[in-house]
Amino acid sequence: MENPNDPVDVDRATRAGEAAFGMTQFLSTTDSGIGGNNFASLINIADPKNPPGDLSIGQLNPIFTQQVAGALAPYVGDMVGVDEKYTGTGGFGDLGPVEATRVFALLDGDPKAGGIINGAALAQASALDKAFAVGAVNGEDSWLLGYSSGNLHALVEAGLGAEVVDRNLDSEAADAALRQQRSEAYGVSQWLAAGVVSFIPGGAVINPLANSVALMLQDDYVNGAGAAVSATPSYSGESFTTGLGIDNIRMHSMLSALVEDGRVDVNDLNQGLVRDGRLMTLDEMDRAVGLDRTVGMIPNALETAGVSGIDRLDYLRVADSAGVAVGGIIFPDHLGAGESFNTMLVNGVGNQRANGWPR
Repeated sequence: MENPNDPVDVDRATRAGEAAFGMTQFLSTTDSGIGGNNFASLINIADPKNPPGDLSIGQLNPIFTQQVAGALAPYVGDMVGVDEKYTGTGGFGDLGPVEATRVFALLDGDPKAGGIINGAALAQASALDKAFAVGAVNGEDSWLLGYSSGNLHALVEAGLGAEVVDRNLDSEAADAALRQQRSEAYGVSQWLAAGVVSFIPGGAVINPLANSVALMLQDDYVNGAGAAVSATPSYSGESFTTGLGIDNIRMHSMLSALVEDGRVDVNDLNQGLVRDGRLMTLDEMDRAVGLDRTVGMIPNALETAGVSGIDRLDYLRVADSAGVAVGGIIFPDHLGAGESFNTMLVNGVGNQRANGWPR
């Protein structure tokens, strides 16, 4: 919302949020009230050109799916329970991990829609990482934001994993598809993240994600393959835990925030982190001398700036634990990937009492 103190803006944002929540309910329900399983119907639509095969809504109607992704992208934080003061939204209800994963899996059926929704989720996570760092320097007890950052990363992974399982790919093809989709999501997130956080004296302000998403859609920044049209990072698309490293991504966002806020002068940083008078991206660090030689400098820079090692490690710990917990809800250890997909997502017969976001 443009002005949270303006009743008209609040009412408009509330109605928009209610509509977006209604859309997620429609997409994710397995019982529409008349015995209909909407999710199953949308993930398995009879392929008119290849009977008895089936397609997801993203594969069958990509334009519609892209429009839905653009409409829901501003609410990715709400989907995992982020406080509205960090999302700039209103009116969005409670959506559990299972339902949110269904929504992401449907949108991931089209590469461009997937790039939009996953990029928005990763950009929102980056904004929370930045808000933590600025808050920590200000002496605020903000490390619990790590849960929300972890939930957002986990939602991206769960949605991508579910969509790949639905396509029944062999392990090699599934790995290639995940790498491609992760790379595209990360590229889009880097573009979106630039406009999500602004800095004022004494703190950081997370701007509504809707603003950046609208600009991206207006400029068609995401191409038909789901990738950012220009300046896409070289990220290899490995799992965030084994590629650039999810903790490295979070810590880089933290340091970026302090540089952007003027609390850290790039000239005072170890020059292994700097190029052309600016903080390098993780991709640039990886290409230049390798992350193993550079990423160890970031914790020292954060601590020098006022982010204590204890706070930083607490933030990373709860973020990682959230990711593990959400993964365990969607893909329980005692079930294989295919059985998890059918049990938890398609048939909705899993343990609903466990269907909550870690926080």
